[in-house]
Amino acid sequence: MSSWSEQRRLDRVADREQDREDKRLAIEARLEAERTRAEEQRKNAEAEAKLKRQRAAEKVKSKLLRKQQRTEARKRALAAVTAHMPIAGIPVVAASMAMAWGGQYDAASSAGFGGYSFGVPLMLEGLTLTLATLTSAAMSAKKPHASLMTWTWASAFVAAGLNGYGHVIEGGPDAVLKAVVFAIASLVGVFLWWRVATAHTATRTRAQRAEDRRRAKHSKARRKRFKEVAQRADDILLAHPHGTIAEEDAWRTAWMDEHAMDVSRTAAVTRKFQAAEAVAESLSAVTLRRQFTDGVDGWLSEVLDEGDGGSAGAVPKKPSGGPSEGAKTLGGIGKRALSRRPRKDAVEPLAEADLKAARKLADAVPAEQFSTPAIAKLLGRSKVYAKRIRDAVQDERGNNSAH
Repeated sequence: MSSWSEQRRLDRVADREQDREDKRLAIEARLEAERTRAEEQRKNAEAEAKLKRQRAAEKVKSKLLRKQQRTEARKRALAAVTAHMPIAGIPVVAASMAMAWGGQYDAASSAGFGGYSFGVPLMLEGLTLTLATLTSAAMSAKKPHASLMTWTWASAFVAAGLNGYGHVIEGGPDAVLKAVVFAIASLVGVFLWWRVATAHTATRTRAQRAEDRRRAKHSKARRKRFKEVAQRADDILLAHPHGTIAEEDAWRTAWMDEHAMDVSRTAAVTRKFQAAEAVAESLSAVTLRRQFTDGVDGWLSEVLDEGDGGSAGAVPKKPSGGPSEGAKTLGGIGKRALSRRPRKDAVEPLAEADLKAARKLADAVPAEQFSTPAIAKLLGRSKVYAKRIRDAVQDERGNNSAH
């Protein structure tokens, strides 16, 4: 009996535990469902808020885009209006057109056109406006417009003439003044449009035009100075297909054909250059020889100075105490020993380099300038030696001419 009661008690305890567990699970399930629902609501709220922000941003962006489009449209419209006319000139053109059209109408009425008076300004001033518009379009498209510009001016002058004449026939003390003013009104707008349009479409600056003038002047002077080369260059340009060879390349080729040398070089210039080069080479050789001679003379001077103080060069003095024999034998320029022998430059062999330099000098200068002082200056030697060189060259040339 007690076992059954105990079992019953344990069953009730187990049932209560199960009930508590079931309640706990139910509570947790309910809480989880509430959390899931709250999370879904939060996500939905975030998505809705994000969508609202996107829509607001798109709305702002669309508004800014429309504003930008309106600004660009205004700019395009302003650019179209001011393409060939600055803003400051628009009132001038407007006043000119108003006066020209009104003046044409008044003149036609005074001339008795009646109901057709309205068509006169449309025909005359309208023709000028139409031609000016076509000219502007051609200039903007970089197409030929010279003929259109000519017709525009012709139409403007016809309109101005008829406008002025129509007010002259009105009569009255102010008829001439009115005719002049209304005729000018027909031209002012066209003139201002033409001046601004040509300034806007100019493709070359003032400096570039000045450079073109200088180039043309140089080409004219060059062709006048070197006629044979210019003729040959023209032949070369004509012989080649158009545009396949540049003018300067043709000129260089023509110069080579005429002179067999590079541009600016001719046979006469080359001969002068060779003569000058020969003289320069001679002067260079003389300079080297002079430096060598100066070095040898300096070395000899040092040797002689040492000899004066040494035993080898010492000469015993006379008993009378007068000047020593050394003082008699050493004297003159450079402390050279005096002797009865002839000068060295009077008997030394003539150097072939000196003769060659003298021959080149004789070829480069007139005969009267081929003198002893000139040769002495050229060689850097004494006049005695220079005279021997001159005589030798003259003898050579005299013998050659005799043969």
